[in-house]
Amino acid sequence: MGKLKFYKATGPGGLAHHDGETRYVVGERLSIPDPDPANVGACGRGLHVVSQLAHIANYVEGDRLAKSEFYEVEVDAEDVIAADETKTRVRSLRVVRRVTERDFGVKRGQLAALISSGSGSGSG
Repeated sequence: MGKLKFYKATGPGGLAHHDGETRYVVGERLSIPDPDPANVGACGRGLHVVSQLAHIANYVEGDRLAKSEFYEVEVDAEDVIAADETKTRVRSLRVVRRVTERDFGVKRGQLAALISSGSGSGSG
């Protein structure tokens, strides 16, 4: 099976917005030992990621988005549990790198604003 690329938004220091405890560190693997089964859908227990940065705005807003850190993560295809139109739930991932404005040619401090301005649909 192949490797899939996704993105994750965290609070400062790589701490997950959801629990404030899970820390995303470049080079490390995170795993959830007992995720909910696939029939629970994309919002069950597991690690939640998005395939497009613009989708992050569906889950993180306002001041939290402005203070977010963004990471590229890699997921083995067999670790995908469930997905919907904007979010994927996985049992394990590897944090590849922190994503910054430089990666997109965006003015420093403006990546969160750019993310919150689109739907990720590719139109517009």
